[in-house]
Amino acid sequence: MSSAIAHPASRREARSLEAVRTYESHVATYLDYEYELVPLPLAPVEERVRFVRDAFSW
Repeated sequence: MSSAIAHPASRREARSLEAVRTYESHVATYLDYEYELVPLPLAPVEERVRFVRDAFSW
């Protein structure tokens, strides 16, 4: 029974690690092509939309 509990947790950890590696790979690729990356705030969608619009002066 304990292995059934540990298995999903280890799978979540692997997915999380994969997500971090994918993010890092994407960032490195964009920077290689001289893109300027602007992180979005960790906020509700409406606030992120406002942030993007303000950044592009819409």
